[in-house]
Amino acid sequence: MTGKHFLGITAVMIIFLALVSPAIAADGAAAGVNAGRAAMAIDAMNDNWYSPVLRQWLEADGSQALSAWHSFNMLEQLIDYTVLTGDNQYIPLIHAVAGNLQLSAQGVINGNDDCEWQAIAFLKYYELINPDPVYLFCVQEIFKELSHHFWDDSLRGGVYWDHDKTYKNAITNELFLVMATRLYMLTGDQQYWQWALREWQWFEQSGMINDQWLVNDGLDNTTGKNNGQTTWTYNQGVILGGLANMYVITKDRRYLEVANKIATAAIARLSRNGILAEPGTIDDSRKQFKGIFVRYLARLAAVQPDSGEAAQYRKFIENNAEAVWSGRGGDSLFSYYWHAPDSEYDAVRQSSAVDLFNAALAVELLTGKGDGR
Repeated sequence: MTGKHFLGITAVMIIFLALVSPAIAADGAAAGVNAGRAAMAIDAMNDNWYSPVLRQWLEADGSQALSAWHSFNMLEQLIDYTVLTGDNQYIPLIHAVAGNLQLSAQGVINGNDDCEWQAIAFLKYYELINPDPVYLFCVQEIFKELSHHFWDDSLRGGVYWDHDKTYKNAITNELFLVMATRLYMLTGDQQYWQWALREWQWFEQSGMINDQWLVNDGLDNTTGKNNGQTTWTYNQGVILGGLANMYVITKDRRYLEVANKIATAAIARLSRNGILAEPGTIDDSRKQFKGIFVRYLARLAAVQPDSGEAAQYRKFIENNAEAVWSGRGGDSLFSYYWHAPDSEYDAVRQSSAVDLFNAALAVELLTGKGDGR
C-alpha cells in the first residue's frame, strides 16, 4: 500500500488504544426544542444503522461499514450533543466508537483527510469526554506525520490530500489548520501555532478562495492555481473553524473578517430560498457536507456572539433546522435535500441532520433561548 509512514502510526495507535479505560461523565440534562430533535435523529441513526458488533455505522443496506471518515464525524456529533445538552445516554456508544481499533486503523490508512477527521474527533473526545492522554498522543503523532511527510514546497507549500502526493486541496489543509490551532489551544506548544500560521499564510495566498469569497476544491498541479472545481459546502465550513480558533488565540479581527466573508458568501450562493443546498449530484461523501458546514458556522457565531454576523448565522441555521424538521420522513428520518422532500434515507444523510440540530441548539444557547420553548 501507499503511505508507508502511516503504518507505524497505526501500530502505535492500536497498542495504546488497547490500554484505554474510559470514564463515564457526570449526569445532567438540558432542555430545548432542538435538543429533542437531535436526540430523535441520533436514535433513528443508531437504531437503523449502528452496529454494536463493529462499533461503527453501516451502509444503507447494512451490508458493510461506512467509510471511516463518516463514523468519525458521527462520533463528533454525539460528543457535541452530549456536551451541549448534558444528556449522557450516548456516552457508552461514544466510548465504543472512540476505542474501536479497527476503525482507528482505517482512518489512518485511508488517506490524509480521513486521518484528520479522526484526529479532530479524538481531540474533542480527549478534551470533553475522556482525558486519557493516549488520544492526545495519537493526534500528535498524526500531526507529526502530516507535517513531516506530506507537506512540501511543491505549489509553494500545503499538505497533500493523498498518500501518493498527487493533489493539494482545500479540505485537507483546512482540517490541518483546525488540528494545528486545537493542538496549540490544548497544549500551548508553540510548534503548533507556528504551523497554524504557516498553513493559513499558504492557504490565503494559494488562490483557492475565489473572487466570490467561496473556496474551490483545490489546486491545479500544473499551474499551481485554483482548479475551479466545485465549491462544496464543507470547504466553506471547515475553514471557518480554523479561522475562528485563530481569532480566539490572537483576538486579531482580520481572521474574523475573512471567515465572515466566506460564511456570508456561502449562505448567499449555496442556498435555495434560504435553505442550504449542495452543488452537484449526490454521492456518499456529499451527503455529509452540509452538516459539517453548519457545525462550523455555529462555531463562528459562538466566537462573536453579539455581532450582526452571528445573528445572521443564527437565523440561517434555525431556518434550516425548521425546514429539515418539517420535511422529515416517518420515524424521524431525514433526507439529503434540506430544501425539498426526498424518500431515501441512510446514516450519512441522517447524521448531517444531527449536525444541523446540534448547530441550532448551540445558537439557541448563545441567545439564552435553550429553555425548552
